[in-house]
Amino acid sequence: MKTRIALPLIIFVVMAQQISAEQMILVGLAKIDDKPIPKGAIIIAKILDKEVGKCNISEMGGYSITIETNETPYAPIEFYTDGYKAIQVVPFEPDKIMVLDLNFRRFEEKFSTSTTIPTTFERPSVTGHFIEISTYGATLGGIVILLILAWYTFKK
Repeated sequence: MKTRIALPLIIFVVMAQQISAEQMILVGLAKIDDKPIPKGAIIIAKILDKEVGKCNISEMGGYSITIETNETPYAPIEFYTDGYKAIQVVPFEPDKIMVLDLNFRRFEEKFSTSTTIPTTFERPSVTGHFIEISTYGATLGGIVILLILAWYTFKK
């Protein structure tokens, strides 16, 4: 009897962990003023001034950063490193892998008088290449299995 209850509970916990935050992966080369960023430098990704990803630069300015957030799809992602900001801004698209080279320029923070923060975003045009990876079917299948197991466990 204990295994009948434990198995659906374990499956539910695993599925809840998988859908807690959505991810997007970006890979490419990072440059400051058209020169590769030195190995070990850190790139920070932000959506609406909230850090959503961080990575270290590898050899020759290469990077791979995982964006993990529950933000609205198409929210703009900005990239920063040691006082520099990337001129590229890309939309957050869950379950995507994007190849994108980043070019950084000296960052000068400008203050705005506007306090309106958008809650929905239009899909902007992007300079990069998407590779689609979808987990929607797997998650839906897991929920169906969980419901069947729960029904089977409690039908008696």
